[in-house]
Amino acid sequence: MKQNQSVLKMLLVAALVFGGASQADAQFGKLLNKAKNTVKKEVDQAELDAKNSARRAANEKVESTVNGAVQSETAAVAGIDVWYGSNNTKIATYFPKRKQLELVTIHKDGPNQGKPITYTFQDDGAIMGDDGNQKGEIKGDMVSSGNVYNMEVKSDGKVMWDGDELGEIYEDGNVRLFNSAIARTSAPMDRKVLAFAVYGVLYKTDKLRELRKEKDNPIGGYTITRTTVTKPSSSSSSGETILYKGGSIVGKLRTDGTVYVGGSIKGQIRANGSIYVGGSNAGTLRDNGDVLRGGSIIGRIESNGDIRIKGSIVGKVESNGNIRKGGSIVGKAKNMTNLRHVAIFYFFGFY
Repeated sequence: MKQNQSVLKMLLVAALVFGGASQADAQFGKLLNKAKNTVKKEVDQAELDAKNSARRAANEKVESTVNGAVQSETAAVAGIDVWYGSNNTKIATYFPKRKQLELVTIHKDGPNQGKPITYTFQDDGAIMGDDGNQKGEIKGDMVSSGNVYNMEVKSDGKVMWDGDELGEIYEDGNVRLFNSAIARTSAPMDRKVLAFAVYGVLYKTDKLRELRKEKDNPIGGYTITRTTVTKPSSSSSSGETILYKGGSIVGKLRTDGTVYVGGSIKGQIRANGSIYVGGSNAGTLRDNGDVLRGGSIIGRIESNGDIRIKGSIVGKVESNGNIRKGGSIVGKAKNMTNLRHVAIFYFFGFY
């Protein structure tokens, strides 16, 4: 700026010296305007450079934090899919950024005909439908829908309703209804929203009470009656043993020996007796009931279900699926098809 002022002074002096006073008066305006234009161009360019620099800095900050605490716009709007049943049928997608649950089911008529049915979760707890009407509410730990009222979602994931335990929503997005695993998500999501999406949308009060009467049926499995679709689907998978500890589902065993924990495959107890954990052979189950780890016998499963470790009986897998340790029932294997596989799961620490 000082340099610009010096230029202006020099021009004025030159006008006075070479053109005389009258000429200086005539040229003064032109020289002054030229000087002002020169200064203005430099100031405008400086401002433009400053704006471009700030914009570049902001872009660099966003790019540098995409994989850190700040998520990119694309990641922020990504949805979490909700599936149900053993065939993993997609029923909805939840968009956390806009707090909206979008069902696969579409409107069959009305102004939204052909569009997916959606629910929006407002900050005040109201759950609004895309027709502008309230469809439910989240108030504290209580979740209600138009079908099911006052479901209490506890901090540990247990869901209480109508004076009894309705089910459980696990941290990884798996959902249990009474004694059956019925749904899961592509990523962990808000448990209260998931309670609404699964219990509140898929079921009605009368159906839940009917299923509750059958929850101790050892065969297990329930038919899901969806309120928004006409095609029902079975939520159970035949031949699966559901494994419980302390009243909660902790895993399952398939007839082929595949072991699931928390909805993920953890290994397999193969027909030849090899015990795989992940992709590695971690032990062996012999035909006589001996259990080996690293080539050494660590215990034995008797034909009557007694479990021996270092020669002493430490527990038992009963024929009804009850798991006893130290005289107390600590778990249950429902729809048990292979006593030895169940014993491997509960007593020998492979899974």
